[in-house]
Amino acid sequence: MARGHLFNMQFGYNFSNQWAGEPFNYDMDKTFKLLSKTGMDCLEAQLAVVNVMDQHGNINLEGKKKFYSLLKKYNIKIGSVHAPYPQFSPLYLDFSEGDCFKKSMATLKNSANIANELGVKTLVVHPTHRLGFYKDAAKHEKKITKIIIKNFSILRDYIEKNKFDFIVGLETMEPTRSQRLIVGDKPKEMMNLINSLESKQFKITWDMCHTFRSLVAYNLKIKDFKELAEHTCHIHYSSYSTDYGQCHVPTNFGDKDTIHCMLKLLKNFKGMVINEISPSILCCFDPKVTIQDWLKLILKQSREDFNKWTH
Repeated sequence: MARGHLFNMQFGYNFSNQWAGEPFNYDMDKTFKLLSKTGMDCLEAQLAVVNVMDQHGNINLEGKKKFYSLLKKYNIKIGSVHAPYPQFSPLYLDFSEGDCFKKSMATLKNSANIANELGVKTLVVHPTHRLGFYKDAAKHEKKITKIIIKNFSILRDYIEKNKFDFIVGLETMEPTRSQRLIVGDKPKEMMNLINSLESKQFKITWDMCHTFRSLVAYNLKIKDFKELAEHTCHIHYSSYSTDYGQCHVPTNFGDKDTIHCMLKLLKNFKGMVINEISPSILCCFDPKVTIQDWLKLILKQSREDFNKWTH
């Protein structure tokens, strides 16, 4: 770890389902072993991916036991967890408050329970999903936003009632290429959610890759993200490369200058910086470099970036 202010920050990786795919096909044990050797400070785990929760929002006791044992086995500090998010349907929204609504609330509450049990600093939650909801449906935006706030208010009350002390970091969303409504892909939308919830335990998880796409898609300015930066508690950090589509890639590829201009807004940031690097993409850059060495280099790059641009 670098000296000085970087002691107030932690740098780590996200455990996603990308490790299970080609060309690695790593199981959790092998992935945890590899990550434990990278010099990371902490791990962010997607609860559905590590089999702690199922698609119905229920806690998988066997999966939870295995996950906890791997953390202990490889002496990995878990800094944050990511609540399960939907693939094709609005998990956190339901207009009739029927079965989907019940599953949504079970997912959010059980994610909070696990976050508290693990003693993490941040529970990351998507306010909506990147696939969007309704085609050509801007007219539904106010209604959908109200429902998002209503559902997160239930989570807020549950957290306060149980006196959980972690922060819920609502993640900035990315715009889609199709004409579908995404709530949270503009800084003003994210701040509306935060301000409406009126809770010190609800802040922003700033995904730099997502907001870069929003900046380009909506012709925004760096200054448009100033208020968002002031409420940021957690960061997903990787740059965007037009050469590699929508993949999260290392910061020395893509439009890093724009990303660095965004980082300047984060004065004296003291939270976690989580890289969401696709392992398969790393092989495309230089297949001669081992995945472990790649991860070490990326971690080093992240620390250097924050040392230079946020203070």
